Amino acid sequence: MAEYSINEVASNRECIRNELYGKVSKSLEDSSLTIKRSGLADVQCPDVITKAKAAAAERREQI
Repeated sequence: MAEYSINEVASNRECIRNELYGKVSKSLEDSSLTIKRSGLADVQCPDVITKAKAAAAERREQI
């Protein structure tokens, strides 16, 4: 998940879910475990990130 920006996670959850499902399934190929489905829950950013995003948007408007 660290490879994605906050905006990418918020707007591409289904795509990211599919990618994670594929990677987990591939890593479990040689084991007796199988993955039937996966999901990416609604991501709630911590307040510090939300405030930083708002401050950045405000700075962009001022330019």
